[in-house]
Amino acid sequence: MDIDHQERLLNRFRIDQILARGGSQLQKVFKERWKKWKDEEWKDSNAAELVELCEKAGPKAKEKIKNDKIDLWDITATCWAIQAISSAIPTNKTETKAIYELREARNNMAHEAELTNEEFNQKWNHISNMLVKLGDNYANIKALKTELLKIGKSGVVASNVEPIAKSDINKESDNDRNDNGLENDLSDFGLDNENGAKENETQKEKLTCVEDGRCDKCDSKAEYNKLKDEANKFFKEENFDKAIEVYSKILQLPGILPEDKAVIFSYRSIAHLSLKNGDSAKMAQKDAEWAIQLWPCGWRGYYHLARAQIALENYFEAEKSLNNAIALNPSSKEVRDELSAVRSKIGILSRCEHLNSAYQFPSEKEQLDQIHTRTGMSKKQTKKLLNKAMDIPVFGDMIRGKNYMLGKGVEQDYTKAAYHFEKAASGGDPDAMYCLGLMYHEGKGIPQDFTKSMELLLKAANTVTNNVLIGSGIPEAQHLLGMKYSEGIGVAKDYRKAAEWYEKAVNHGLGSSANNLGIFYKNGQGVEKSSKKAFEYFKLAASLGEAQGMQNLAHCYLLAEGTDLTKPSDEYHAEGLKWLKLSLEKGNMNAANDIERFKDKNKDDLKWISLINKVLSQTSTNTDVLDKEQHGTAIKESAKKGSTTAQRHLNIWENIELAMEAFKKNDSAGVVSGLATSIRLDHEITEVPEILFSVIDERMKTHADDLDTITCFIHTKRKKNNLLYLNAIDEYLPKFPKDEYLLEQRITSFIDSKSLKDALITVDKALEFYPNSLRFLYLRAIALCTQDKQQEETLKALNNFLSAAPTDHDKVPACYYQKAIYYNNINNIPKFIEAFEAGLAAEKKQLPCFLPYKFHDKIYLEKIFENHKTEKASKNDSSKIPSTSSEQTLEKIKLNRQRKFLIDKHRQNFIDIEENLNSHKGTAFTGTSVKPPNTPKPPRLSSLKNITLKEMNPIEDKPYDGYVLEVRIIDWAYVVSGIAGIIEDENGDLQRLAIYNWPSKGNRMLDTAEALKSFRPNSVISIINPYMRMSRDMQSMIRVESPGYMLIGKSYCNGLL
Repeated sequence: MDIDHQERLLNRFRIDQILARGGSQLQKVFKERWKKWKDEEWKDSNAAELVELCEKAGPKAKEKIKNDKIDLWDITATCWAIQAISSAIPTNKTETKAIYELREARNNMAHEAELTNEEFNQKWNHISNMLVKLGDNYANIKALKTELLKIGKSGVVASNVEPIAKSDINKESDNDRNDNGLENDLSDFGLDNENGAKENETQKEKLTCVEDGRCDKCDSKAEYNKLKDEANKFFKEENFDKAIEVYSKILQLPGILPEDKAVIFSYRSIAHLSLKNGDSAKMAQKDAEWAIQLWPCGWRGYYHLARAQIALENYFEAEKSLNNAIALNPSSKEVRDELSAVRSKIGILSRCEHLNSAYQFPSEKEQLDQIHTRTGMSKKQTKKLLNKAMDIPVFGDMIRGKNYMLGKGVEQDYTKAAYHFEKAASGGDPDAMYCLGLMYHEGKGIPQDFTKSMELLLKAANTVTNNVLIGSGIPEAQHLLGMKYSEGIGVAKDYRKAAEWYEKAVNHGLGSSANNLGIFYKNGQGVEKSSKKAFEYFKLAASLGEAQGMQNLAHCYLLAEGTDLTKPSDEYHAEGLKWLKLSLEKGNMNAANDIERFKDKNKDDLKWISLINKVLSQTSTNTDVLDKEQHGTAIKESAKKGSTTAQRHLNIWENIELAMEAFKKNDSAGVVSGLATSIRLDHEITEVPEILFSVIDERMKTHADDLDTITCFIHTKRKKNNLLYLNAIDEYLPKFPKDEYLLEQRITSFIDSKSLKDALITVDKALEFYPNSLRFLYLRAIALCTQDKQQEETLKALNNFLSAAPTDHDKVPACYYQKAIYYNNINNIPKFIEAFEAGLAAEKKQLPCFLPYKFHDKIYLEKIFENHKTEKASKNDSSKIPSTSSEQTLEKIKLNRQRKFLIDKHRQNFIDIEENLNSHKGTAFTGTSVKPPNTPKPPRLSSLKNITLKEMNPIEDKPYDGYVLEVRIIDWAYVVSGIAGIIEDENGDLQRLAIYNWPSKGNRMLDTAEALKSFRPNSVISIINPYMRMSRDMQSMIRVESPGYMLIGKSYCNGLL
């Protein structure tokens, strides 16, 4: 959370706090008026009578008056109570007006999530005046504000004291504990008193016995402390029912201040949550809400509310509550860990894993069926083999751990599972490391610990071994590390690192990582934005059996996103629906909704949906250019390589940090100096933290002629107050006529108001002062581009900027796209294509913080570009001899992620096999069993129908009898217990090939030579009754039973690999 956002949240909490104080003041007013009306003190037993008088009050207000003690009434309920009795007694008009203004202020705040400093001060002053009219003490209100303004700064939190349960009910925070494990008591009745300073007026007020009985120092406080100690003792003994009973007694004591009641409600919330029965979570949530109402600036109230919301599975609300807690106490590790856990849950929900059976652990029957399909072993043989494996060290503990984790043959027990995983992990098993890391990640069977989880996952992910398979724990650990960096779970969010880990898992054949990388390329997160690369990764994910990847691939086909065609077609519509049905078969219930959504759509409907999606994609991804946590490493690396754009970024960060340090020292000159330097470096990306606005405004009153102060003042008013912004430029530019920032703001204001003649006059004058200024060269080009009728001068201005700017300058792509617009307007198609392609190339040189690149007209330029390219390709094709459909361009081959994956895997298997044979280790064939569960019918050459790979189901173990599959070999074959190769069909789709029962010459060298000769790259073969086989490595391949199922032909692709 950035400091600006934190401060806006804190301002909201501070207003909630003074409103809570106002609620207490209203309760006091009610008691005084009740006594005047009834001539007796208010008692809670009078509630039923009062409810009868509140005829017009809403049900919630009536319920609160009837069932709760008066000090738990909110402002709405109290105002209804005051109104019900006030008509019968004389009242003070000023006081009555203040009552209703306070209620109005509370109602207005119900619609405010955050407040700027200016809004906060306005509301605080308004509410303070009302409280004084209701009899509150102005000095005490001022003291409260002083204390509240400290909250959220390093090491300063509002007092909120809580017990610790043995069962890890409340995670420890080092700065909250004293030596005996309890949090520092802070005298039970006071606010934090930083550095042991003297108590302020608010604390004195709370520690002094007063006439109205709010605090009885001699009796109530002693009883409070006695009962609290008793309740805490029950709590630590985990006797939560008794603890709740005693906490409830404390809440009945007279004269307890709201802050102290908030503490007890927090205690009781944890106790309710610890019971884990019936409505305990709802009771915990209610108590946490009471704690927040009584003390809105206590961070633990929000923390406990989040814990209750988690128990009720309201994860999105819990994330909001935890963000509020972090705003109030940024240094709390327990809150950040809880936020990581909630984000993990939200990620699961967002990915709809709960609706996708493919993400669920398979049952014992499903596992046995899977082993039978992939190995050909019977279930009896499989069980016997697994029983024998139980006696093998490390492997046996791994099996026992999974049995306990899944409840397979034993009662499910995560603690015992963790015990066995730990034993296996200590023996070096990467799968055990992954499983144990996952358990620490989820907090199952062992306390949730993101640090230990990272350590184990990194160890598993970096395990070096030959022939890494799905299920080994290595790709799974790499995937989970990608998820952690993607979602910010236990680590800082970093899409680049996430992409790197996903890529490693993809290289080992994990479909879920391929799908996530596809999403990254689609959105431009951590990688360059590319719909074509996204399509290729979704295609790879689908081929690896990933259900979500199948659904995303279907969307690509249905909407023609990243595909060969630029517009939806009937063929793509059918292909998209096919993949949705396959996704549904894999257990993805969301695919069913998409089938209903798309099945009756025509091409025009799909074109419209595609256009809407593209427009939304240009606006939905909101990248923080100055997010140092996300982009810092990459920027530093680029700066070291000599990038002046990256160095500018580093200088902006450095100066903003200097400004913040100056702010902590109350050095306003240092604040504006640092900020003004950053603004002058790049005013478009420099955002002034809102907590510094008041510093700038105050300094402006005393240093109105200081250029740094003026620069900061104008910059802060640029978006918030356009009139004040323009007036300030008018006032100060004559005083500083050569200042670059002021000149730039004047030119920009002219361009925005379409005063293009004035803009050009001003920018030309600026260029006289600064002839090499990139910002003025750029603004001159933009001013000319904005004219209704562009002239050749526009093109010259754009070229002037491009020749002067470094290639990674963030305005370079925009200038190329402006050139494309210029050429399109004069109908120069070749130059348009050249300029647009130059813009795309320039995007690739941008710093990652500027990606995905945003240009307002890019969507429409892309459409024009695609249409021109299609027309050009059609003209070229008509003038050439028709080529075979299997020929692919080099660009398409390079983009084909499945091709790279299959060839890399194939060649690695070749190397591993040779190494194993040379070391006499032996090896099994790359995937399929010698005795598969299905067998193709004997081959017959008559009445065969052609089939392609896309017409075969890649996730079903099935022979396609009566069909012939024509393919070509695209890489050198190798020999083990059969012949392995990679094939490609006429559509350019690829698959692995396994040929069995090839006649041997009795010599492996001769067999290998024969295989290389017969199955060299570009050899054409026709496979009769092709068998789509689910292999032991969890991936599909085409199995050929014997040479009799093949016809070997000649090469037809002229050397293309």
